[in-house]
Amino acid sequence: MNYTKGPWRADSFGIITTDPLKSGYCEQVAELPNCFILNSLAGRHNPLSEETQKDMSAWYDRTIANARLIAAAPDMYEALKHYLELDKDGIFTETYNMARNAIAKAEGRSEE
Repeated sequence: MNYTKGPWRADSFGIITTDPLKSGYCEQVAELPNCFILNSLAGRHNPLSEETQKDMSAWYDRTIANARLIAAAPDMYEALKHYLELDKDGIFTETYNMARNAIAKAEGRSEE
């Protein structure tokens, strides 16, 4: 599978990059939309209603959580592959199938 090798990290702008401290280089992997705008509004006086600000804040928090989850993807992918190697007999059938299906999804294959 051809993807940018991890580890990845997510910043407070929703930009996901390789971790230069661990990989020795920094490459942008993905960027979640509008985080820069929302981050720039955070803590500033603006004409938006309190309810709208709360909604934007909740959306921003979810977006950053999504960015962190995406940033963890290469590590989770490698961990699942390692797990499948350790449990070749599928002793933990449900967990084994979940791991196999997650890897198939990541690799663009149908779940088996």
